Amino acid sequence: MSTTLRWLIEGSSLENLRCVACSDQLDTPITNVNVLDNLDVVKWIKPNELVLSSGYLFLEDEQLQRQLIRDLRQVNCAALGVKSRRFFQTIPEAMIQEASKVGLPLIELPFFYSFSDISRTVYGHLFNQNTYRTRREQKLLLAMTGPLFAGGSVRDMLSCIAQQYRTSVLLVNRKGVLLEMFHFPGAELDPPDRFQHFSMPDAGDVVPLPMAERKQLFLCVPLQGGYGSLFLLETPSRSLRGELMVLQHAAALLSLKLEQRRFQRISSEQGRSSFMNLLTTDTGEMTEEEILHICESSRFDCQRKRICGALFPRGKMNRMEMESAAEKLRKCARDFCQRTELDLTFFLCRDERQICLFLLGKPSVSNPELTRLVRELLGDFWEQEGEEAAKQLVAGVGRCQQEISALPGSLEECRKLTQLMSRVFSERSIFTAPEITAYRLLEQLPPEELRQIYLDTVAVLAQFDRANHSELLQTLTAFFACQFNAVQAAKELYIHRNTMLHRLEKIKEILHCDMTDMDQVMSLYLGLCIFKMLN
Repeated sequence: MSTTLRWLIEGSSLENLRCVACSDQLDTPITNVNVLDNLDVVKWIKPNELVLSSGYLFLEDEQLQRQLIRDLRQVNCAALGVKSRRFFQTIPEAMIQEASKVGLPLIELPFFYSFSDISRTVYGHLFNQNTYRTRREQKLLLAMTGPLFAGGSVRDMLSCIAQQYRTSVLLVNRKGVLLEMFHFPGAELDPPDRFQHFSMPDAGDVVPLPMAERKQLFLCVPLQGGYGSLFLLETPSRSLRGELMVLQHAAALLSLKLEQRRFQRISSEQGRSSFMNLLTTDTGEMTEEEILHICESSRFDCQRKRICGALFPRGKMNRMEMESAAEKLRKCARDFCQRTELDLTFFLCRDERQICLFLLGKPSVSNPELTRLVRELLGDFWEQEGEEAAKQLVAGVGRCQQEISALPGSLEECRKLTQLMSRVFSERSIFTAPEITAYRLLEQLPPEELRQIYLDTVAVLAQFDRANHSELLQTLTAFFACQFNAVQAAKELYIHRNTMLHRLEKIKEILHCDMTDMDQVMSLYLGLCIFKMLN
């Protein structure tokens, strides 16, 4: 318990002390004890000192009694303690009235306690309190140095403060933006992302901050370097003002962590810039050692299996729009990796023309699974951003890699993929390499070979449609897209099932094909792919 007037009267070993004026100020702290044996002593009394007097100096002088009370109030002493049944049977009513008027606590001291008894009790508690505070400070600062020097987070350091004082802690910058928080169980908060009309309080100020339901009182502890302030939730049972010095030391460590994080971010951005250069420039004869060095300086874990997904603008996007999209994708990737049971991490870099995201998994993760995961991640991003993002950006997902030599070509693979498939499927937003294997293989064939395959397969259907204004080629495409389900294909084309079946029979007749022969089906599928590419 802090050394306050309340402790002196209710919690110390001294008995029968009684507050006769200003009992609402019992939480006033006591920092020292002084004895009033001469009226000149008032000049040297310091704030929050407990002043003791026998009353002899102002015996039977009401004017002096009142003046003394006013003088003591002016120097902001903690209280005046006067012995009873020594020179006064009880404290004079004039002193009580004046003390109540000016707001100075007045304590009646039993005659059987000497001033040395009272002083020894107060100083003993102050010593114990200082020792306890020092130990608590050492415990807190030692706990905070762990995250500071061992790669922990700002939230880990806030956790140390919250656990020490059993309350919730917010970190808010000078603009009122909530940077980080940690909730102590039982003291959960629901703060806004930003406090409107915010003006940073001074150290030790207790201020109300709006939460979801009502305003809560917080102790403010500014951080060095202009990083903002800590806000600790004040509890009804205990104020944290007495811990301000310790909290300021903790805030200094937190400022150091934020400065450390800032330099890491600058270094990381420089590293990511060199990493982006690795992906966007012709690396030529760059050795694996050089690639590994760039990965290490950029903090890219090249020991994991990786898959690259890149976002490209469909049209013109300015730098701020690209930066905003990259930050939203970063948040989406962070959330996705956290909620996925697999041990996944990600790496994101960008420039003015593209955003490159690598999803990294353990080597044991299969290629199809890692492809599915990155597609789900990008699907989450598109779902959050809505149709506007689909109009602005298109994504290409390359093949899974683990060889370090394949890394520089990751982005270019995604670029070629989107360039090829955006012409074929202009309405789609995500293309993955395994899904378009046929198109990638066909693209490598000479134009005359492509034309020959087309002529050998579905060209006759296209000719029949032009001559008869029919839609047989569209019907065959829908039939393939619906996994050979005629009923579903009919629904997609908005035609009757019987009409669909009739068209399929006509297609078989024109193409002279057997739809149960997978080799023939594959040839027809390649023909359809070429038709889309040519058109």
